[in-house]
Amino acid sequence: MYTHTHMLTQAGDFDAARALFTKCTEVNEHNAASWQAWGTMERQAGNREKAAALLERGLRASPKNTWVMQALALLEWERGNTQMVCLCVCVRARETLSLFLSLTRARKWRRGRVVYGLTTRHV
Repeated sequence: MYTHTHMLTQAGDFDAARALFTKCTEVNEHNAASWQAWGTMERQAGNREKAAALLERGLRASPKNTWVMQALALLEWERGNTQMVCLCVCVRARETLSLFLSLTRARKWRRGRVVYGLTTRHV
């Protein structure tokens, strides 16, 4: 279905694409990829408010989804909302750092051993 909606979007048939996206999100409202693709299509169609609402639904469906976060950051950049862009980037960076630190702490450390460029003194 995604390929079909992409083809409809490229052809400029936004109404038919919207109908398919509606069906996709009704079938699985937790599918962040559908919300992201639909939001991106609405952004391309010039409906920025609708795009923002759809991308926010995508983030509610999958709060750590990088693709949705990136699409929302791009939309907010185009809207001139740099604070929201910073928030999107900072939240993602914080989660990435948190994951990185949890992975490095989970390893068994030997005294002075370097893992991922960090020594045991840094953790």
